Amino acid sequence: SVSLTGAVTRPLSSGISTGAAHVYTLINHQKQQLVLNDAISRVEELALLIQEAITPSLYDQARHQFNAGQRLVFGPVAISKAGMEVGKKPYAWEEVRQITIRRGILKVSKKEGNWFSGATAPVSIIPNLNVLLNIIHQVVGLRTG
Repeated sequence: SVSLTGAVTRPLSSGISTGAAHVYTLINHQKQQLVLNDAISRVEELALLIQEAITPSLYDQARHQFNAGQRLVFGPVAISKAGMEVGKKPYAWEEVRQITIRRGILKVSKKEGNWFSGATAPVSIIPNLNVLLNIIHQVVGLRTG
């Protein structure tokens, strides 16, 4: 299916942000890739428009597949009615307290356990991140943010 991944890096110089670098990868049904970066004026706005255009149909498809009991894979993250996997770490939905994104990292926090008891994945390699987060939030009913 169609997917969009994005990476935004904000280099620091003496603790001060020196701008941002944007790289977005759009993959079509034939697995052809189109890479959009800062060579394109206002690339961040263009990526947002693409995301807004593809997300509704991808979400509907993913919601139907999820509700039908299928396992959905978003790069290093997979979800099903039983729970989710991040990398090779499986979590039942009942174990997950919340899913957060900070500094370009998706983190799964367990209800029981310390700071290191969850799992992480870089958002830059998670295709259709908004679809994944919407399924988790709206269908599973788990807090994301």
